[in-house]
Amino acid sequence: MKQTPKKSRRQRLTALIACLMALLLVLPMVMMVLGNVFAAQGASVGTIQSQINSLKSKNKDLASQRSNLKNELKGIQADKNAAVNKRKNLEQQINYLQEEIDNLSAQLEQYAALIVEKEQEVADNEAREAAQFALFQKQCRAMEKEGTVTYWSILFAADSFSDLLDRLNTINAIADYNQGVCDQLQAARDALQQAKAELEQAEAETEAARTQREVAQTELEGQKAEVQTLIKEIAANEQATKAEIDKLEQAAKEQDAEIAKLNKELQAAIEAARKSSSNKYQFDPGTGFYWPLPKERVSVTSFYGPRYHPITGEYHNHSGTDIGAYAGTEIYAAHGGVVLTSAYHYSYGNYVVLSRGDDITTLYAHMSKRAVKVGDVVSQGQVIGYVGSTGSSTAPHLHFEVRVKNERQDALKYYPNVQWKNNTGFPYK
Repeated sequence: MKQTPKKSRRQRLTALIACLMALLLVLPMVMMVLGNVFAAQGASVGTIQSQINSLKSKNKDLASQRSNLKNELKGIQADKNAAVNKRKNLEQQINYLQEEIDNLSAQLEQYAALIVEKEQEVADNEAREAAQFALFQKQCRAMEKEGTVTYWSILFAADSFSDLLDRLNTINAIADYNQGVCDQLQAARDALQQAKAELEQAEAETEAARTQREVAQTELEGQKAEVQTLIKEIAANEQATKAEIDKLEQAAKEQDAEIAKLNKELQAAIEAARKSSSNKYQFDPGTGFYWPLPKERVSVTSFYGPRYHPITGEYHNHSGTDIGAYAGTEIYAAHGGVVLTSAYHYSYGNYVVLSRGDDITTLYAHMSKRAVKVGDVVSQGQVIGYVGSTGSSTAPHLHFEVRVKNERQDALKYYPNVQWKNNTGFPYK
């Protein structure tokens, strides 16, 4: 039987309404899934941003400490005979500068991760906006196709008052859906613009951090050059150097007492950890003693024991073994253990003391940079720092000490299989 135009139009309208109602049911689920995805991304971005903020805060503290040292340096420079103190001040500034550079490098790594997150967020928002726009276009095409049907004609075609109410509710649902599509499209576009703006900000902050690191690196190199100038100045002032050596020997005695105290405390802590079954201080001391520099760095420039001081020419007792090496050469732990000290001292410069947890400790001095901190548990052969010429030093080398019950020993006696080279000009006994 042939359908009447009225029934045909009504069936088409009913089909359109059914499609729109189906979309109304599906859309909330789709938006909920997208919302969960974006929420997860937001948590990840928030974690990275929190780490960046923490690093920035630390860098401000480092800059503040370095600024204080600069102000101190102005007072020191008024005294022409204060080259030793100037050097100490500059080397401390160098340590802070190196920390700033390391901190900025860590910031750059975090920014790189943040940019990856932001780029993904932009891509996801672009996809969301495109999907929402496609839905908007589909809705517009449907409305255009049914353009001959007006809301009034739908209402006037009602067969009864009940049918009129049903049609009115349907029209309201369609209107709400139309508005929802528009709102969701605008929201998607707003989210996309925000994601793009945050990406641009992250890229700008990355460039600022990179520039700041370059400035710090330039200043670092300048201060290192100034330290080398001061080394020559100190060497030229023999009288001041003699007085300085007396101070260094007194400082060495004070350090001996501090190392003995710290090692005793560590032994007690290790024993307490063992009794409580804690694994805090579990480590393997290793076999024998590991050579503290790369195997090709075996040139001994000063033996343990009595020697003529390289600057004053006076006869005195050398507390360790000096091994020549290029600045920046890796320094290895002679044994596994716990870091007792990782600090700067005007005699030892940047230095580290390791304890095996028994009566044996080793000391590594004049480092350009320390790679461990107090309390770290290290393994035999692990990198603990880098060769330098900080403190009482005239050229890059490692000052190495072995102590048993806090009594210094000849370190070379612990390396019977290492073919070290005598570069001192004196016979080894």
